[in-house]
Amino acid sequence: MSVANRLNECPNILITRTFSKTWGLPSIRLGYVLSVADNINALLNVRGPYDINQFAVAAVTAALSAPDATLAYVDEVMKISKPLLERCLDAKGVEYWPSAANYLWTFPADPNAVNEALQQASILVRPKATSDGRMGLRITIGTEAQMRALIEVLERVL
Repeated sequence: MSVANRLNECPNILITRTFSKTWGLPSIRLGYVLSVADNINALLNVRGPYDINQFAVAAVTAALSAPDATLAYVDEVMKISKPLLERCLDAKGVEYWPSAANYLWTFPADPNAVNEALQQASILVRPKATSDGRMGLRITIGTEAQMRALIEVLERVL
């Protein structure tokens, strides 16, 4: 659900969008803002001169020109890859926070050992602590092949 069509009625709203999740382009760190002209003009006054690189432009242009590929990617991530990882974590008794997004915050018994094993396999996850200091690993869900590679490491280390 979006309120983008109501921006003129609510001029104090800024809507931000990113190409990270749905479009599968987290590394480019590119998004956009929707708002009324006055808000956009105010933002333009504080932006840097080179805030978008050519790689990001090329990646987003390619993604926008192939919406079917994006939908297929989302389906693969949410219907195949994520359940695959959840089944692995459940089988290994690893607690994780349920998520409607393309990542899981997991809490293996020894997150440092798991992180180290994943790094050895060139798989990067984000070590992250809860507000009470419990360390976990935030795992971004990728393609089925990527998740199978991750699960192979998890099978060895857990």
